[in-house]
Amino acid sequence: MLAVASKDLYIVNIRGVTDASANTKLDIQATKFSDHNCPVWRVCWNMLATMLISTGDDGCVRIWRKNYTKDWKCAAVIKAEGSYPSYEPSLNSPVMTVSATATAKYYKKGSISNPNQVPWH
Repeated sequence: MLAVASKDLYIVNIRGVTDASANTKLDIQATKFSDHNCPVWRVCWNMLATMLISTGDDGCVRIWRKNYTKDWKCAAVIKAEGSYPSYEPSLNSPVMTVSATATAKYYKKGSISNPNQVPWH
């Protein structure tokens, strides 16, 4: 399984197939998704390759899932800052919004006696 970020999102399934004469050939099936309507910059699989996350210039994060018929569908669209995508997602793709202020919380656990010795990343 291979995901390609380009003008669109491509999910490519590559399998080795052995014919009757013991020759191995590649069976390549590619599916194109144009839901971002812009260049796709990053893709990331989960550990089992059953979900894929993609991000693009539209500012959306899309979660893709493989259903029981092994077809890939957009399961959710996430857009930060409470705004919505600039297009209408399909009815099967719920749009979720995330506020940037709710994504991180900082807690002070104690005082720092020598701040020069604290590594900052």
